[in-house]
Amino acid sequence: MNQNDWLNILGLTRPTEAPKPGGICFKDRRFSEPALFAFHLPVLFDSGLYAILVPDTNSSPRQFRVIYFGETGELSKRVTSSHEKYPDWVREAGTASRLHVAFHAMIGTQQSRQAVESDLISHYQPACNIMFNDSTMLRAFGL
Repeated sequence: MNQNDWLNILGLTRPTEAPKPGGICFKDRRFSEPALFAFHLPVLFDSGLYAILVPDTNSSPRQFRVIYFGETGELSKRVTSSHEKYPDWVREAGTASRLHVAFHAMIGTQQSRQAVESDLISHYQPACNIMFNDSTMLRAFGL
């Protein structure tokens, strides 16, 4: 037996690579690990971005699909079932029990948070975010 065999028997293994950080990435932003919306713990920071997610086996590399991005200076007050888009999130998810949330802490101004939020919305086009532009306005009026 070699040293690696003994380490395995004792339940001690040598790391072959550095542990990967947890969470979920959207573009170049790392968000927290998705948590069930109904049971997520209070966030430890005030300002940042949040992503509302639903499980989706067709998504890759993680099996979650983002349905909404938001930004706020008061995460604990904004990410609640009283959010004005909550009914849309539930409708998109099929049931409230499928909703998940992930957070990204962000220091800076509301303008800087909004810029990142807009970039993420533009890139991922979540179902519950509406970006108004000429084409969405035309569709809204059936043109």
